[in-house]
Amino acid sequence: MPEHTPPHTDLRDGGASVLWVAHGYPSAQFPGLGAFVQVQAQALAPNLAHLDIVTPVSAMPWGLGNLSARWRRIAEMPAVEQDGNLTVHRPRYFAHPRENRIGIPHRFMLRATRRLGLAKPTVIHAHCGVPHGWVAMELARQWKLPYVMTLIGSDVTTFARATAGARKRFAQSVRNADAVFAVGSRLATETEAMTGRLPDILHYGVREDWLTAPRDRTAARTRLGLPAGGFVGLFVGQLTEAKGVGDLARAIAASEGADAGPAAQWLFVGDGPLRETLKTMPSCRLAGAVAHSALRDYYDAADALFLPSHQEGMPTVILEAGSRGIPVAATDVGSVRDAVNEKTGWLLRPRHDEDLVQAVRAVRDATREMRAARGEHLFQIVRRDYSAATNAGKLRDLYGTLSGALG
Repeated sequence: MPEHTPPHTDLRDGGASVLWVAHGYPSAQFPGLGAFVQVQAQALAPNLAHLDIVTPVSAMPWGLGNLSARWRRIAEMPAVEQDGNLTVHRPRYFAHPRENRIGIPHRFMLRATRRLGLAKPTVIHAHCGVPHGWVAMELARQWKLPYVMTLIGSDVTTFARATAGARKRFAQSVRNADAVFAVGSRLATETEAMTGRLPDILHYGVREDWLTAPRDRTAARTRLGLPAGGFVGLFVGQLTEAKGVGDLARAIAASEGADAGPAAQWLFVGDGPLRETLKTMPSCRLAGAVAHSALRDYYDAADALFLPSHQEGMPTVILEAGSRGIPVAATDVGSVRDAVNEKTGWLLRPRHDEDLVQAVRAVRDATREMRAARGEHLFQIVRRDYSAATNAGKLRDLYGTLSGALG
């Protein structure tokens, strides 16, 4: 463990100033980016004097933002934004294609963060292992502070394995951290195999009002312009092959063939390259990117969530679905099986078209009572283990233990 010196601590109602380094945070341009970070931050911030969140963003050279809608939106993301008792900073850093294989994004991100000139916090917390964990480690060395890491999925399964250097930096930052969390059990096991250190399990969790607000399926469907009856399947996430959207589209098409059962509607919330494919399918309705504050209606209107991803950490959308009492059909990747099983939904083999076709038919043709029973089992798991408010209390206690600043 590094040697620490006491920082200047600004206490308020037992709180302190904390710095998070995260891979993303929602904005008007990208409302779904890092939504789980926002939910946890908003639950924690009232317990702190202040929370700064630094999420480095690719710099757009002059004129490049006009070449595509995505680049234009990146260029338009505000550099600084206030969200209640927390401040979001989006410093620009030099980025380029394949930067995680042939570049040094960790050094550019560190330089961009230092240029912000932020005051010395009490504790630093990285919410992504690569490269953000290394950035947090270097900032902690500079300030002689404790730092924490939360590992979220592709940071471990993909980016930490991209190069020998990335793997070395990942292992170094994990081993030197004062505390390390993973969002699921399988991710923790993979981290231990790579670094020799087994992280504790702590997911970001879901909002308390999602766990307590009554679900009104009919009212939600009315607000979304959906028919009151009939099956509605839901997908929430990026419309990409990696999320299994192509697999799901093929399964939907197959289920609407000659032996099709009752008519079904499919809601896709998110954006991505497979949007045009889905637009050609009459039963699919595309909502586009939706702000997290408006997302609950989509869960409430649906009968089940489908997530046939090729890789994941522990998807927050599964927990959000569970918080609203709807079951989940998902592929057995990452730590999905921590929440999804035969009692809470349908666990499928990844990249297996026949499994997915059968699941689409089984979930669609199941009785409402069967789906409700599995949804209720998932709700109980989420309420017990995945509350953002409960997790915020654990983080506050940890920060206090590490810094000695909180009573």
